[in-house]
Amino acid sequence: MTVILFIILIMLYLGNRRQGGAILRYCILQRGGFRNLQQSVIAYGYQYQMRQHVLICTLSAILVTAAGFLFQLQLASIMVMAFTAVLLMPLLVLWSASHTFEERKFNDLTNFLQHFIALFKLNPKLYQTLTDCEALTQGDLKITVQAIMTNIENGEDLETAFEPLRSYCPHFIIHNLLTITCAVEEHGSLYYQEGLDFIQDDIDDWIEDVYLFKKQQLQAKNRMLVLCAFAGLIAFVSKQMLAQIDFQVTGGVYQISMSLFFICIGVTIIMAHRILQDSWIDAEEYVCWES
Repeated sequence: MTVILFIILIMLYLGNRRQGGAILRYCILQRGGFRNLQQSVIAYGYQYQMRQHVLICTLSAILVTAAGFLFQLQLASIMVMAFTAVLLMPLLVLWSASHTFEERKFNDLTNFLQHFIALFKLNPKLYQTLTDCEALTQGDLKITVQAIMTNIENGEDLETAFEPLRSYCPHFIIHNLLTITCAVEEHGSLYYQEGLDFIQDDIDDWIEDVYLFKKQQLQAKNRMLVLCAFAGLIAFVSKQMLAQIDFQVTGGVYQISMSLFFICIGVTIIMAHRILQDSWIDAEEYVCWES
């Protein structure tokens, strides 16, 4: 039975080497595993301590062990499943941190663009607009804005000066915004505010569409988790019915079937949480910048 479980785990690993490599890299039993996990979480701007990780892994192992004993699985199978749960916890932690980071990054970017447009309408000067917007930014976006201001101070042309923002997020809305504002700065215009109003509407629609899509993703994830819970409840009721007809739950058929069932439940839970790692900005909306 244990051999079968390991074979399935190996197949899952080979099916996605990238995720499999992450599992091994962040394994708490591997030397430097927790440090790798901690550094990855810190890169998203969050703190993650050893006691937090130990608590999460312990709770997951206890939950899996309790379920195994509830379904009267063999001790070897329970140990393998509990160990697997501990191995997969780093992925869930990273995906959760990534999801929160991407949400914050998206909110910071759209908030910056909205204030940028509003301030540029009042005073169509890019450097002054960036100066006023800098206080509203943080993290990589703040560094990007400061780099643009430094480029302008050094006398670089506007197209080159805004290269850091293009690299930060090459979205078509940013492309349209820079095209209009740079043209106004260099050549002047009397009717640029109407164009900025259109871009503001695009940003509002962008925010609404992204949040609606993310809401649908989270709803799909929650539905999958609820279905897993219902599947476990149905399996437990079925086990109780088998006990009433004196079915041997210690037999190989039951043990293999239930072990495979729990593996499927575990894979489903992992796949449900995998959507958390997706970026909030669709790469299909990126544009290629022309020199």
